[in-house]
Amino acid sequence: MILSFLSESSIQITPIHARKVRRLKTMWANQAPINARW
Repeated sequence: MILSFLSESSIQITPIHARKVRRLKTMWANQAPINARW
């Protein structure tokens, strides 16, 4: 929940920051099976 909120709010800041958020999203996507339990 917290990560999704941060990502949505940070996208509105700057394109560069949005790129960093995308990287974090991709990293989390790779760990999705582990985080799915949460």
